[in-house]
Amino acid sequence: MAARVLTTATGHEDPAPPCIRHVFIARDGSGAPGQRQPRGDAEARLLADLVLELARSDGFDTAQQRFNEDVLGNVVYAVQPDDPMEDLRRLAYSLLPGTMDVASSRWGYHVVLCVR
Repeated sequence: MAARVLTTATGHEDPAPPCIRHVFIARDGSGAPGQRQPRGDAEARLLADLVLELARSDGFDTAQQRFNEDVLGNVVYAVQPDDPMEDLRRLAYSLLPGTMDVASSRWGYHVVLCVR
C-alpha cells in the first residue's frame, strides 16, 4: 500500500492520513448503541449498498442524515496506517477525495466518503 502524500500550500509534501466521513449501518450483535432496528449481516449489507446508491444520487449529507447509526453523528475521521479496522483502513487509503464505497467492520457496514 503506497503512502498517501499531500502537497502543502508551500509546495512541500506532507504524508497525511486520509480523512473520511461515514454512514454507519449496524448489524445485530454488534453492541452499537445507535442501532435503530434489528438486522442480520445480509440485511445490513443490503442496506449499506442502498445507502451508497442514495449517497451517490442525492448526496452524502442526505444519506448520512437519514441512515447514520453512529452516535457521534457527522464526524471526520483521520484513518491512521495502523487503524485496527482493516477493511475500513484499506478502503480509506484506496479512495480518492470525493469518492465513496462500502467497508465492513465487526460492528456492521460503513458507507465511506473520502474527504482528503
